[in-house]
Amino acid sequence: MPVSCKICGSTNLDLKHNRIRDGAKEVDCNVWKCIDCEIVFLDLEVDEHQLLDYYKDGHFRNSYLPDIKDAESKKAEKFYSLKQPLQESRLNLLRDLFKKDMEVLDIGCATAGFLNLLKDLVGRVKGIELYRPHVEYASGNLGLDVEMKNINEITEEKFDVICTFQVMEHVATPVDFLSQIYKKLKDNGLLIIEVPNIDDPLISLYDVIPYKDFYFMKPHLFYYSETSIASLLKKIGFNSVQFRSFQHYGLMNHLCWSLTGETSTATKVGGGGMDFPSKYSGSPALQEIMPFFEDTNRKYKTMLEDMRKTDTLLVVARKE
Repeated sequence: MPVSCKICGSTNLDLKHNRIRDGAKEVDCNVWKCIDCEIVFLDLEVDEHQLLDYYKDGHFRNSYLPDIKDAESKKAEKFYSLKQPLQESRLNLLRDLFKKDMEVLDIGCATAGFLNLLKDLVGRVKGIELYRPHVEYASGNLGLDVEMKNINEITEEKFDVICTFQVMEHVATPVDFLSQIYKKLKDNGLLIIEVPNIDDPLISLYDVIPYKDFYFMKPHLFYYSETSIASLLKKIGFNSVQFRSFQHYGLMNHLCWSLTGETSTATKVGGGGMDFPSKYSGSPALQEIMPFFEDTNRKYKTMLEDMRKTDTLLVVARKE
């Protein structure tokens, strides 16, 4: 029986890759692109109940650490501190969308770092998250309204803004997920989505095979482009869909992948700066020329954003 698109049902597919990352190992798995709707997806059958348990029981956090060199990085306090620079970058890109009287829901909020930054800028924040230790940290240590729920368990409330950062790629049924969000938005409400971009430059420009082996991973069931996610959102009923181009990782990371087939060991978690190995930290000469590297890195990332060839896709959709 031929493989069909998990979104539109078409059998007009193109094989994008045939290896994925499963924890620390690589395994065979076809990665298909639908020619008709442009969605990219893994050729895997997924049980939704088992998928929920996978996140609730911490299997994802155990297998895909935020810092692959630090087994402690999944722990809530360290996770929070590692991710805060990224949360600050997100808020800077999105700050103009929020108003003082808004009620905001963050789906898959982890340790709620984004909500902790946002809480004083809006009327109310709420988060939902499946991994209990992160829920307990956000509610207990930060004092935020965060519950261990999925989107289907939010029944009465409606929100002005719903955010979902790096979550949709994990969802087995994107149409159902987005339909649930649509119902829980107030009229004229905003949906903000962040997902990995299938037009990542290491794939779409440099075609780095070892990076593809690393990039495609078992928990990421779907991969989106501007075209495919806009089509999907409009199918749900979001008539206004806009994009904010954002390149996360920087020039050093791309040079290392392109030249060596590996990531830069100096790349900070969630960071896109021009970082050098610590053994160079005391070099006066390097400190003198560092502004040159930093300026080059900024220009490189800006060029990628202008080309719309970025590793991160930020989407703003309005329910009209």
